[in-house]
Amino acid sequence: MRPTRTLLCAFFLTTLLGCKVWHVQVYKTEALGLSRFGNVYTYENDTLGINYSFWADGGNMRFQIYNKSSKPIYIDWKKSNYISNSYKWDYWSDKTQSTTLFTSFGRSFYYKDSIQFPRIVGYSSVSAALSTGSTVTEKQERITFIPPRSYIVRYVNYKLMTDYYHFVDGDRNFTRETQLLNETSKDSTKVIIKRFEKDNTPLDFRNFLTLSFKEDFSSEFYLDNEFFINEVLVMDSRHFSYFKLDKNTNEPSEIFPYKKGTDFYKRIN
Repeated sequence: MRPTRTLLCAFFLTTLLGCKVWHVQVYKTEALGLSRFGNVYTYENDTLGINYSFWADGGNMRFQIYNKSSKPIYIDWKKSNYISNSYKWDYWSDKTQSTTLFTSFGRSFYYKDSIQFPRIVGYSSVSAALSTGSTVTEKQERITFIPPRSYIVRYVNYKLMTDYYHFVDGDRNFTRETQLLNETSKDSTKVIIKRFEKDNTPLDFRNFLTLSFKEDFSSEFYLDNEFFINEVLVMDSRHFSYFKLDKNTNEPSEIFPYKKGTDFYKRIN
C-alpha cells in the first residue's frame, strides 16, 4: 500500500472524534542509554553532564552541556552534527552572516474579543516610518570553550519533523484509547496511538559531538546520544491545548496539558 497524504481527519478520526478542523500529533520519544529525569533526558559521566529537551511545534533539540571537571573543555562544532535518519546536518558553517537592525516608529494596536482568537480592533498613535538602520556582521563560533564547573546551552536549528507522520492506507496497527490529559488531571480525551520499535520508527535522530581537553584537539573524545520516536498520538486540538488569562499580566497564554520536554508535537489542519 502507498502512503496517503489525506489528512487523518478524513481517514481515522471521522468515526472516533468526528471531523475536526484542527488536530495534533504528539510524538513521544525514547533515548538509548540515557536517563529520564522529569522533563529532560540526561547523559552523565565523570567529566560532563548533558540535558536534552525537544518540546516545540515540529520539535527542536535543545541541549545543555555542563563541565563537571576541573579543566576546560572544548567543542569543535565543525566535527559535530545533528543526524536525522542517518542523514548528517552541520552545526557549523564557514560563512559570515549579516543582520540589519532597524529602529522604527509606527502603529501600536490593541486586541479585543476572544482570548483564543483575538482580533485587532483599533490603532493608537501613528508617526513616521523607519528612521535608522544598522548592520551587524557575525561569524559562527567553530570552537566553544567551557570553563570548569560551568555550562552552555545550544539550540539546534533543524526541526525534528518537517512534516506530520503519514499513516498507510489499510494499516490497522494502531489503538484507540482514552487517556488522562496529564498525571494530575481528572479530565480525559480519546486518542489514536501507534507504537514503534527502533527498527521501524519514522524518526531516529542523534547528537554527535567532538570534544577535547586540549584547544588544538590533539586528543579528542566523542559523544553520540541517540533518540527515536516510539509513539505517535493523534488527538483533537482542543484537548491538546487551550488559552488561559494570566492573572499577573492579564495576557492570554497557551496551556499544554500534554507538555513534556522529552516529547514534541505538530499541528495539522
